[in-house]
Formats: sequence, structure tokens, C-alpha cells
Amino acid sequence: MKKIKAIIMREDDGTYLATFAKDYGLGYCANGVGETVEEAKESLFDSYAEIKAYYKDAGKKFIEADIEFEFETAAFLENFSGQFSLSGLERITGINQRQLSHYLNGVKRPKDSTVQKINTALFNFGAELQRVHLV
Repeated sequence: MKKIKAIIMREDDGTYLATFAKDYGLGYCANGVGETVEEAKESLFDSYAEIKAYYKDAGKKFIEADIEFEFETAAFLENFSGQFSLSGLERITGINQRQLSHYLNGVKRPKDSTVQKINTALFNFGAELQRVHLV
């Protein structure tokens, strides 16, 4: 089994695309589209299952994939907007709400360094939450 990453992106029409992040030498690539992130993931897994069945029927060797998902910034912001307000994300990341809104709405794309800053801040926030125990 080969570990691979699939990236979730938000398209201009508001739908989500889930696709393999690069060519992993599997001989195939699965894609999924949906109105929500979950639909896009489900569609990708359906595509994966169809490819697997085709390989079996054709007598071809199929390399299993262990799929892990990553988010493009706009897709992350849209998908988690119900859990994180832009105000809250501003406090967590240090990036102002207006800029985050530009990323969310596709007005601008963040630089790689900004994506890394958001990613690091979210991981640090997650680690902080893991240390919390309510009594």
C-alpha cells in the first residue's frame, strides 16, 4: 500500500474537487467532485473503487493507496467557516480578517509563506487544544 495525498480545492463555481496531489507512480489517478467537501471525498473514493474494479477485471496489478487529504486554503476556509469565524482565525493566525476574506472568496491567493503561517498557527492551536482538559 502506498501513502498518497489528495488535495481538496474549491472551484470557481463553488464546488469542491478532490484529486491526487501528484503522480505517485500508481498508474492511475482518482478524482472526485461535489457540492461539499464530504461529497468530493466520497466521489473520489467511488472513482478509486471503480479504477480498482477495472484493474481486477483487466487482470492488471493494482497498487493500493492509503489516501490522506490536504486542503487548498480557500477550500479550508470555506469548509470550516461554520467552526471558525474570520475574527477567530485572525486571532489564531495573526492575518487580518480582510485578507482571510480575500482568500476565502478567491479574490487573492495566499503566498506559500502565508499558507505556511496559517498551517503552523492552526497546528499550534490544535496542539494547545489537545492539552486542555475540562473539569
